[in-house]
Amino acid sequence: MVYKFILQFDNMKTLFPIFLILLLISCGKSKININLKKLDISNKASNVQISSLVESSIFQGLGGEAKDILTHGNYAYLAKGIRGVEIFDISIITSPVLVSRYQTPDTCYSLSISSDANTLYLATGFSGVVILDVSNPDSPSYLGRYDTPGQVQDVELTPSGTSLLVVDYYSGIHLLDITNPSAPSLLSSYDSPGTALGVEVSADGNFAYLADYNQVIIMDISNPLSIAPIGLFSNSVFIYSVKVSADQNYLYLANYSLGVTILDISNPSSPLQVGTYDTPGLTYDIAPFNNDNKLIVSDSSGGIRILDISNKASPSSDSVLSLLYYLRKLFIVDNQYVFAMDINYGVRLYDYSSNISPTEEGTIPTTLNATNITTTKDNKYAFVSDMYSGLAIFDLKAETAPKAISKMIFSGSAWITEGVLSADENYLFLASYGEGLKIIDVSSPSSPALVGSLDTSGASWGVTLSADEKYAYMSDGNNGIVVIDVSNVSNPVYITALSFGGSGTARKSIISSDNKTLFVAGGLSGLVILDISTPSSPSILGSYNTSINAYDLALTSNEQIAFVADENGFLKILDISNKSLPGFINSYATAGNAYDVQYLESKKVIFVSDSSKGLSALDATNPLSLNLLDTFTTDRTCTGLHLREDYNLIYMAVSSEGVKVVNIQNLSDLKDSL
Repeated sequence: MVYKFILQFDNMKTLFPIFLILLLISCGKSKININLKKLDISNKASNVQISSLVESSIFQGLGGEAKDILTHGNYAYLAKGIRGVEIFDISIITSPVLVSRYQTPDTCYSLSISSDANTLYLATGFSGVVILDVSNPDSPSYLGRYDTPGQVQDVELTPSGTSLLVVDYYSGIHLLDITNPSAPSLLSSYDSPGTALGVEVSADGNFAYLADYNQVIIMDISNPLSIAPIGLFSNSVFIYSVKVSADQNYLYLANYSLGVTILDISNPSSPLQVGTYDTPGLTYDIAPFNNDNKLIVSDSSGGIRILDISNKASPSSDSVLSLLYYLRKLFIVDNQYVFAMDINYGVRLYDYSSNISPTEEGTIPTTLNATNITTTKDNKYAFVSDMYSGLAIFDLKAETAPKAISKMIFSGSAWITEGVLSADENYLFLASYGEGLKIIDVSSPSSPALVGSLDTSGASWGVTLSADEKYAYMSDGNNGIVVIDVSNVSNPVYITALSFGGSGTARKSIISSDNKTLFVAGGLSGLVILDISTPSSPSILGSYNTSINAYDLALTSNEQIAFVADENGFLKILDISNKSLPGFINSYATAGNAYDVQYLESKKVIFVSDSSKGLSALDATNPLSLNLLDTFTTDRTCTGLHLREDYNLIYMAVSSEGVKVVNIQNLSDLKDSL
């Protein structure tokens, strides 16, 4: 089993939605694919502590991006994108357990379950609708499938349970007869003019509300053989989410840059805008609660906002929980808790029982772009660096699976690219892309604390400590190597910097065993070797132009050979016995970009992170003739490796997927760990 430490959501930065709108406008009615997650609050009565559920899906799940979730009785069903669907036993709320998983043929976007919980309907993109028998949650089995012309984004059962609404991004809405789930059949369909994203259905099953690009189409579905549009509301921007009020008279729209729009739909053929509320940022999701007197709103710049909508014509702000987080989706449980998903920092749980002043109940530390991982000597704790969301610390010896115990979030441009532990494991030295060095007290892993920092003038990609831990050598991009006195961790002091000239960018480095030489992966400068016998006055001993972009390096124990990950498809093997004149030995063409490299001395094996293959293991017994032993494929780019030879493990920091652990005991057959 792969341990996947973190859950992540769509990596869509602030400018991307704006670009996408411009693109759609420029394309007219051309349909551009957008991956959206659905908010399901149909089971409000469930007494499920979602914080526990999501923590289980993070630490016991099998990767993929969470797209949709619903609960029924003692089970929770999670749509996990490319990983299909996962089912959890939540009978013990504090200890949810992954009981089964079903791999869908394409991305699983959303799901809907029958009232008896025996049948699960999955929206699986270009593979259409997949129907599963989940009467035994421990062993879901395939029942049937229905393929639409395009990409299925959403599914919604009608109240009768005999028909299913299917939203196809390219071909609108389809109504299926599912009286025989193993052989679903089309009753009727409607090809909407825009791009269909999601659907809500009225309580009586007579109407469907279709979010279709910048409009809501009200569909009469009372005659299943002839569904037809009867009402339309449109404006100038995306409608990301649609929710219907409990009395079925109002429709709430998450209206992107226009905030919240409220429609009177008491006459379905003539929806009327009755109220609006413009949030400071971009509105992506909404959730009515408290008998439709309150509305929770996710706002890209304002955090979580509660609106008083008792007067639909004049919504007003009750309270705001200002956050650094870029919120996208919401999930309400038991009319008390809101589960907020954001694109940078993952998932958080808030208590809204007061309906007025939200308080943060807990945080599930998640990362979006894992870049580096390091572990304690006893392999008990893992420290995961993240490009966007800081530092997450995990207990690897938890009873069932790795458990997140703490997280540090840094604002601004403090993207974390690498972390190195001190010998006593009390301090973690972090390379922060936009803010240089950060020193964290991790003597108590559950409560890390920032004790010192120093902002460098470059873009910090890596950090290396001297043997006596008096100096930190920062790989500081175009600024080269920056030497910092860290003998007093609470007051790091800048000593000097050495640039490589031209377009060279220091990315990662390794210090020699005698503490006198620093080997640097210097970007376009290739391999750069520095004399650091006098830390205050480093100098260049020699260099080798690897011809592309040196990202990382590893050395043999005798420091005679260097292995350089040279980004654009190559691993370079260099002779460094003469430090002033390193020479070429061999190169190996990787399938994709080579970003990181580790060397297993005892078995003469090189591990290379490869943007195409994930992880490649190479036999380097003869450096002149490298042979591929095996590969371990990931869905996203692996940018960092951490080798634990003593545990036969290698940790992989996989961009937007998290951290995977691979057993390397049998190098001709790499396996998921545990």
